[in-house]
Amino acid sequence: MNDFIEDKSNAPLFYQKEYDKHKEIFGVEPNIIGMFWFDNEILIDNIIKAIETNKPYDEYELLSDDEKKAFDNGDLSF
Repeated sequence: MNDFIEDKSNAPLFYQKEYDKHKEIFGVEPNIIGMFWFDNEILIDNIIKAIETNKPYDEYELLSDDEKKAFDNGDLSF
């Protein structure tokens, strides 16, 4: 079961400029699972780096195979 809570506030993201540029370039939103919520600057820098290296940002892909299984099972959260 996925406990994801959708944000319906329509408030701008703290990384709105980077988000918009990522979506413009790749046609998809950056895949953010919460790994870097503790440090906004790391998240912004990572999205910028993804744009510069021409690879869509995907935090899920930063996980090891074991971490992916735990995340998929709801045993790993950030």
